[in-house]
Amino acid sequence: MENPFGTGAIESKKDKRTISHSDLVSISEPLTIGGKDCIPSDILMQSKVGICTAISLIQDRQRANSKKYSPEFQYLLQKKFYDNNWIEGSSILSALKVAKNYGLLPAELWTYTTDADRELPYNQYIAKLQAVPDTDINQLITQCVDKIAGYAQIDVSDPQAIAKAIIDSEAGILCRYGCQKNWWTSITGIPSWQPVDIDPLRYAPETSGHAIGMYAFNYSSGATMQKLCNTWSSAWDIQGTANINWSTYPPTEAWVILKSNPMFKFTQTMKFGSRGNEVKELQKRLNMPTILNTGFFGTITKKYVMNYQKAHNLIPDGVVGKNTRDSLNL
Repeated sequence: MENPFGTGAIESKKDKRTISHSDLVSISEPLTIGGKDCIPSDILMQSKVGICTAISLIQDRQRANSKKYSPEFQYLLQKKFYDNNWIEGSSILSALKVAKNYGLLPAELWTYTTDADRELPYNQYIAKLQAVPDTDINQLITQCVDKIAGYAQIDVSDPQAIAKAIIDSEAGILCRYGCQKNWWTSITGIPSWQPVDIDPLRYAPETSGHAIGMYAFNYSSGATMQKLCNTWSSAWDIQGTANINWSTYPPTEAWVILKSNPMFKFTQTMKFGSRGNEVKELQKRLNMPTILNTGFFGTITKKYVMNYQKAHNLIPDGVVGKNTRDSLNL
């Protein structure tokens, strides 16, 4: 059978506010085995539409606390507020930003589509989400719960960094892979989901991106084997999970949801003549040259602030007031 399940994870945009998980932890000795089991009942079915970023995040959160949330509302907010388009697919970073800034909608409060609608062609599926009135969206946002505290990007070039992030996580980490038919065909090209044909997953040149959870690792045999939990069905591979060898098939990016928020929050109004640690953090956030990170708000800092304000549709007055602080703190 051909794979009926959509992929749709575009590469996350670079964001200067993103924290590296390696900056938060140190690895004192090599990790060899760890993680939390993923069982068939954990797996949510994304079906034909490419909402893997939203549904993988929801699957992670449900595994973490056993609550039920709406993937549809998660995806709707990603497209409306962060992607600013309605084409199929999103990024893991957009999913994380929604979960951090808005929270998650309890599943029983979403009544605009059903799970069966994920079997529709994408244009019909997304039309149903676009039809939800803004007044209803705003009301649903007020009912969201369980905001994540923060998130950090993982160094995918280091299997120990990946292992440490899995250990630090509540239910695993979120990864993006280049995905092709090797995930659902045997080495001879025969369509199959059977482990004997596809496990461990074989490297696929990137023709489509797919977001997926990684929940465990086992480096004890010398191979850098990691375990994935998919959103395609518990009938895929080993009850919805798969083995993958980092040394031949690393993710293109990976993220961990944090239990606390390490990101610096701006609280003061800053303008020409201001001094202090907040100004220095502002200069770092604006990606000013290190030599200019002095903690003094001068002419050059004002220029950088105005450029930031223009890029984010803010009044370019060069003053870091409430609206500019709110934007920097997102």
